[in-house]
Amino acid sequence: MIARKCKIPLKEKLNIINQCDSLSRDYVAQQHLLSPQAVNYIIKNSEKFIKAYNESPSKDSKGVRTEFPLEELEREVSEFVLKLNNSGISVHGEEIRCYALRIASDKGLTNFKASKGWLQNFVKRKGIKSLKLNGQEGLVDVEITKKWFEEIKIELNNYSEYCLLNADETSFEYHNQARQSYIHPDGNTKNVIERKERVTLFFCVSSVGEKFKPLVIGKSKKPRCFKNKQNIIEKVNYRSNQKGWMTSVIFTEWLIEMDGVFRERQQKAILFLDNFSGHSTEYEATNII
Repeated sequence: MIARKCKIPLKEKLNIINQCDSLSRDYVAQQHLLSPQAVNYIIKNSEKFIKAYNESPSKDSKGVRTEFPLEELEREVSEFVLKLNNSGISVHGEEIRCYALRIASDKGLTNFKASKGWLQNFVKRKGIKSLKLNGQEGLVDVEITKKWFEEIKIELNNYSEYCLLNADETSFEYHNQARQSYIHPDGNTKNVIERKERVTLFFCVSSVGEKFKPLVIGKSKKPRCFKNKQNIIEKVNYRSNQKGWMTSVIFTEWLIEMDGVFRERQQKAILFLDNFSGHSTEYEATNII
């Protein structure tokens, strides 16, 4: 059956409402050459149509279109994407599909599925592109790396496996968003960036898997999450600064403590670090190189 897409007279709407009291909506839809969602919309708004007829029964008003058009739905979804873009919030496909389903449910489009195919066609129709928000790639000269490995192997023979240390930072971005975002053609792409609320975690382990107490660097001097959490405080070293990053001052404090650990063990250790500026220090360790 091909559903008609013309406007429906107000009297016919009332007739449909009355028929649905005793007949199935699918049967009524077939009799009036309407789609099932159009009949559902009429029943959902029956009070409005009855009131309009009672206020002006002699007027053969055709009223508004009963089927909420797909174009209108996509316009609202497009505005939703644009709003999030301009607010600096990343948008991924599932968010768009869920929002479209919510709009369809509110408008009585029960047969709308917001499938992956619809999403692909929607972003193509609206000129919305999926872009990677941020990315960094480090390039390493393979030949230089091989030569360095050959040289360092000779030096490592002078140390126990328990004294070969590797340390580095990582960030815990607790407000991290998707790195891929749908961008509206009218959206402000410069405003859509990754959120950088985070703490820095600094770990150190030996080649045999011994894990030393981790260092946590945040912005708050006294985080609320540590309140009455003595068991957590004992397991980490916490430092803070304005940006929550590793600095040479914090690194020096950590190095002095680690140097003391191996001094007590009466061992010499070798520590591998990257060339990050925060790892620079004027402290001359006696048991760590």
